Amino acid sequence: MIQHNLISIDVAKNVFQVCSLTSHNQVTFNKSIKRKDLVDFMVNNPPVEIAMEACIMPCARIS
Repeated sequence: MIQHNLISIDVAKNVFQVCSLTSHNQVTFNKSIKRKDLVDFMVNNPPVEIAMEACIMPCARIS
């Protein structure tokens, strides 16, 4: 069984793009997960480091 060391989550409006990597940066999976299913998905995986996209909304005003 291939173990992943990092889960990367790309945030979107209705789905998350979730990608898992090994310690050698090999992709173990890359799939879309609906918002309502993300918690169940995470609970069913072993604890790992998570990287999540962070950006400003295009309509946000910066003062």
